[in-house]
Amino acid sequence: MIDVDNFKTLNDSFGHEEGDRALVGVAHILLETFRDFERNWRARLEECAGEPLPPAERERFERARRG
Repeated sequence: MIDVDNFKTLNDSFGHEEGDRALVGVAHILLETFRDFERNWRARLEECAGEPLPPAERERFERARRG
């Protein structure tokens, strides 16, 4: 879980559209920062679960990663 400091103030001051843009920016920063960690974590999760992630879940992650 991520807590974006002062997000409510930004959203209230500039509107939901601008708040959405800010969240997308935060998501891109997180994806770039944690890309390798995420791949390693997902690989371990799949290994522990004994089965791969469902195709729709994998596709959703890949679309988000590509931006």
